[in-house]
Parts: sequence; structure tokens; C-alpha cells
Amino acid sequence: MKELKQIYNSLLPVEVGYLKEQYRIKGKTKRIKLLHFLEGNGEPDNAKVSKQIYHKGETASTFTHLKERVKQDMLTMLMLQDTERHSKSAYRQAEIECRKLVLEGDILLKKGIYTPATKALEKAVKLAITFELANEKIMAEDLIRTHLGFREGPKKYETYSQSINDSYQLLGDMLEVKQLYYRILLPNLFSPNITQEYIQQCLEAYQRMEHLYARSQSANVAYFMYLTGLYYYTFIGNWSLAAVQAQHLIKLVENEPAITSYLRIANAQLQTASIFMKLYNFTEAASHAQVAVDIFKGGAMNELVSLEQLFLAAFNAHQHEVYHQALDKALAHGKIRSSAMLYGKWLFYKAAANFRDGKLEDALNTLYADNTLLKDKAGWLFGHRLLEIMILMERKDYDLIDFRIEALRKLLQRQKHKAITRIKTTFQILHIFVKEGYSYKHTLIEAKAQMELLEGNNDQYFWDPLGFEVIKFDDWFKAQVSQNSR
Repeated sequence: MKELKQIYNSLLPVEVGYLKEQYRIKGKTKRIKLLHFLEGNGEPDNAKVSKQIYHKGETASTFTHLKERVKQDMLTMLMLQDTERHSKSAYRQAEIECRKLVLEGDILLKKGIYTPATKALEKAVKLAITFELANEKIMAEDLIRTHLGFREGPKKYETYSQSINDSYQLLGDMLEVKQLYYRILLPNLFSPNITQEYIQQCLEAYQRMEHLYARSQSANVAYFMYLTGLYYYTFIGNWSLAAVQAQHLIKLVENEPAITSYLRIANAQLQTASIFMKLYNFTEAASHAQVAVDIFKGGAMNELVSLEQLFLAAFNAHQHEVYHQALDKALAHGKIRSSAMLYGKWLFYKAAANFRDGKLEDALNTLYADNTLLKDKAGWLFGHRLLEIMILMERKDYDLIDFRIEALRKLLQRQKHKAITRIKTTFQILHIFVKEGYSYKHTLIEAKAQMELLEGNNDQYFWDPLGFEVIKFDDWFKAQVSQNSR
């Protein structure tokens, strides 16, 4: 019943109504009853439904056959009804329409109705060219060339044969570039450790894609090429060239019918936002993240992901109203409690926002309201501890500052193999701050070398605005010098 229920849920109400009406006209009462059982929210129980539909003595196989017949009726309905209502993607609509036209042309040819058949197939070819539907174009042109070859001679046959050969070439290029892309993507998803060998493979894949694109000028090939180029320049930390790839990607997915979709546009905008974050161009990042938020609606997880990008970009761009709106929307989101870590991270962001706004008591209370991040081993534990210390420093709560900085020292001491050079250097500055009697001015002098390392943002000292150090420590510390007499 699970499979049947899933197919039923994909039908529009008008399609269910049409199906019931057809059953009523044909006297298919058992099929109508089965549809009624599929209307509820839960999954119907096989045994109960069978018992209520059939009289005593009916076999289980009869009910199985009934389910199969209703399933086929629903699938036929899905294929025959207007595809526009089932997909917002112009590409997907074109793909289905093209296949319908090929089927229509094939049936008409077999019945000897040649002129309408040729028109349907030629329409399919035009659609296939616009949306780079190489498979469908091959099928349509193969039918046309066979028909016209016998009616108009070998010249027409050869014209379509050459076009089919070109389509095979395009199809091969599209399949190869997709294969190259997934060979880069999948290992990174399952093992995020980036090796030099992996980066070299990424570069070689990108260079091969450039060759394929030069030959095909295909939007599909370009799409995977720009994605791979974006990943490669991200892996080597060349954010400027990564931004170039991302902007090419946006232009492509917004303008090319063969690949455009709201989902791809939003994802491209989101990727571009993250790259501009790495370039510290937060205003530009917020602009791209806002586009993604506007597209990702309806309470899905991708909306929450885009809200996080928008919050962080607007937060660092000091766009007070924007980051508070993103924060409020996220904390009211239906998926916010889908994991404890996710909710804990957003409370951490709220504490950071309160801190930025000068609401020190609210910031500390929010930070203490959830301890999920204290169990995290990916770095957010350090972020939680650092933000707490920064709040205490602005509160001038010196006794507790000593205790928390010592706790941070012990925490860092336990980390044997993690790349945490930046937070270790931050601790060194905090340690000097305590030794210098909590004097920002004296610390700035004594910790000059450490401050320069943090300000340089080079290699392991790079400040990641998407990471756990939500407020850049060295900038914040320097700002305290002018605000404190000590």
C-alpha cells in the first residue's frame, strides 16, 4: 500500500476526481472504494482494506490485482494530464512534452497518417534542440529519416543521419562531463579530506570539460564545467577565480533553457554567496543569499540553509535589520528542531547578535540556554567558549574570565591532531590579556606578533566567516582599545 499511497499523493485533486468519475461511469465500485482508503493521511492497512472491500471468501490475490489495476490507472493519469501542473521546471515540461510528441508521431506513422506525424516529430526536434534533449532528438529524427528517406530519397536520409550523428556526439559529451563531475563530487561528500591527488584530479577533470565545451558549446557541459571549476578554485583557496566561475554559473542557469530551474538558480546564488563571504565582501554575499532565500520557500530545509548564509553575510555587513529578520525567521522555522545541533547553532547565532547589539545579559543567557555545541567536536565548541569569554570581557567579569580562559587552555591542550592554529593564537592573546592586568592597550603591544598573524589571514590563520568564529576576534579586540581606558 505504501507505493500506491505515494502515487496517489502525487495526483492533483482534479485528477483524482476525474479518475473517480471514470470508475463511476464504468461501474468500477471496488476501485472507487480503494481510492477512498487512500485519501487519509496515514498508510492504509492491507488486511483491513481488503476485508472491507471484499466479501468473505475473496482471495488475497484478488486484492493484489485490484491494487495493481488502480496503480496503472493512476500512472496513466500522471502521463496523460497537463505536465505543467506537476513541474515548475521548463526543462522537465519540455522533456515530457517532447517524449509525448515522439510517441504521437510514431503511432501516427504506423497508422499511415504521415503529414501530422511528421509535424509532431519536427516539433519534437525543435523542442529537443532548445533544451538539449539529445536522446529525444535522436529518436524523433530516426523516425523522420526512415519515413522521408523512402518518400524523398537518400539525400534527405543522409541530412538527418548527419544530424543524428551530431546528437550522438553531444550526448557523449554530456554523459562524459556528468561522469567527470560526479567523480569529483562524490568522494568529497563521503570523505571531506582534501588531498593533493584529489585536487589534481579535479584540475584534470576541469581541463577536460573545457575541451568538451569548446567542441560542443553545450549549456549542459558548461554547467558541470563551471561547477567543477568552482570546486577546484575553492579547494586551492583562490576565491577570486572561484567567484568568476560562480558568476558564470549564475548567468548560465538564469538564461539557458536547457538547464534553467528555480532550484539551480537558488543553489548557484547560495554557492556564490559563500564565495563572497570568503572574499569578505559581505554586502555582495548578502545580496546573493537573499535571492536564494526568496526562491527557497515553503519551510524546506534548503530555506533554512539559505537563511544561515543570509544571517552570516548580513551580520558581518552590519545590516542590523536584515540579520535580525533572518534570525527570527530561522528560529520560527518548522525544521529548526530537526536536529539538536542545528537548533543549538541558531541559538549561538542569536547570542552573537545580542552581543553585537550590546545586550550582554541577553547574550550570556542565550548562550547558556543550550549546551549542545559544547558536545560538538567539529569546532563549534571553541566558538561557544570564545564568544562566552568575549561577552565576559565586555562585562568586565574578571574572576570568571580567568576561569574560562583556563578552561579554554585545557580544552586546546586535549586537541592533538586538529588544525586549530588560529584559535590557539587567540588563546595566547587572551593569556597575555590576563597577565597584563586586563589591559587592552598593553596587550596590543605585548601580543603584537600574535595579532599580526590573525590580521594576516594567511594559511592556517585564515578567518573563516562561515566557521565558529562568528565575530572576528582581532577586529573586535582592537575595537575594545578605543572603548576602554585600560
